[in-house]
Amino acid sequence: MSQRLPRFVVFYSKSAAKYLTYQSGQELGMQSGKVSSPLSKFEVVPSMVDSSKVHLRSCYNNKYLRQKNSKEILIIAAADKAEEQNQTLWSSTLFQPEFVADGSVRLLHVYSKQYLEWYSYGHGHQDSLILVDSKYPNPNNNVFQPIDWESLVTLPRRLSFKGDNWWYLGLSGTGTLLQFETQDQGHKSVVNEIVYLPDGTFRIKNVSLGAFWKINAQTGFISADDKSTTPTPESLFSAVKANESSIALRSLGNNKLCKRFTILKNVINGLNAMESEITQYARLMLTELVASRSITNIDFHANDGWVYSETTNVVLNPGQDVINHTTKPQTLEVNIPYYDVKTSKYCTGTAQTLKQLGPVFEIHPKETAHVSDSRMIEIIPSSLEPPSYVSGETKSKESWTFKSHQIVLKPMTKVTLKLFANSIACDVPFTYTQHDVLDEATKQVEIRVMDDGVYTGTNYINVTVDASPPEPIFH
Repeated sequence: MSQRLPRFVVFYSKSAAKYLTYQSGQELGMQSGKVSSPLSKFEVVPSMVDSSKVHLRSCYNNKYLRQKNSKEILIIAAADKAEEQNQTLWSSTLFQPEFVADGSVRLLHVYSKQYLEWYSYGHGHQDSLILVDSKYPNPNNNVFQPIDWESLVTLPRRLSFKGDNWWYLGLSGTGTLLQFETQDQGHKSVVNEIVYLPDGTFRIKNVSLGAFWKINAQTGFISADDKSTTPTPESLFSAVKANESSIALRSLGNNKLCKRFTILKNVINGLNAMESEITQYARLMLTELVASRSITNIDFHANDGWVYSETTNVVLNPGQDVINHTTKPQTLEVNIPYYDVKTSKYCTGTAQTLKQLGPVFEIHPKETAHVSDSRMIEIIPSSLEPPSYVSGETKSKESWTFKSHQIVLKPMTKVTLKLFANSIACDVPFTYTQHDVLDEATKQVEIRVMDDGVYTGTNYINVTVDASPPEPIFH
């Protein structure tokens, strides 16, 4: 069976130790060290004319990868639609994946017959994605490791684990062995920090000991006793999604899933890496350990947003009669009322693949986005919007307004005016500053700039008036 790229993919370069990432101005480059960044997510769209070829679309700005122009070798995310009917055009968006022995892939640009490669030199485009002659490929810079985005589980930085017995995983007594032995979420030994490596695996540090988790190669039990700054397979883990609210942890030390396990009186409710499949005892529930959260400095990236789901001829007013009772022509200014509806939703943490783990918090935006009649995304003040949002919550702003329309009526006639519009939606990515209070007692605060916000809104555009043919009236 031939190899295929996953539907949603992240491309990792071992030589750059970074991920292929969307950058400003539609450019692409090896910039991110974070596998779960929405800037690194790409959709693989199969070709309609050749099943071995694909189109690649940036999920950040929803545009296809293509050559910048007919003369430059830079590859950017700029095409509004896939172009494959004419493969002799520089604007073709077709690529040919070529898999190598270890599951990595080279991407051949079909039009130019050149490989995609990240540029490791200067001259203004360092780390950018360019085309290199297929006869002279750089074996280091044009090979990418594809990672299935849908297999990723993004864990919060500071969290606790709860087992199937509903007890938290912490430390027993003064030892370092991890056990499901406390029901106190506030116990200091249940607090852990996730430290990600560039390849998406991670170490888990028990905060109270200042030591990382590590598997015992002989027994399989996990202890928090590794104070080395150098990760080894025995101290590395990956996460597997079990359901919408729980995960399983895989130890890279023996490639087994961790489970709650008891050996008579020796170890009670310990954590042992011994399962090949996700069982009841391997499921771990997560709690993000943040006392409170707020976000500020929302910065919309309107140029990277996209417009979609346009519905035409939405009836706003089914009919309003306008009558000229006189014997002379009349020019009338008519206000046609209609019910205007706008919806808004602000989502943060869009890379997270589990249900909300952290505290519920409100978003107080100063600006919002809408689509203009010319189908351009505009950023406007949000004074008319609802005052606050919960992340992921859709709010609707509904109000009566009117459309002004001038009409010339013949003597003793009437017309019926109907009002139509198009309903349209937009998605606009935004960055923001996240403020987490980790401990209310000490007021320990963590501040991070995040790039995973997405605003979704709907509104009406192109409100138009349709007038019926004039009809005579009789007294």
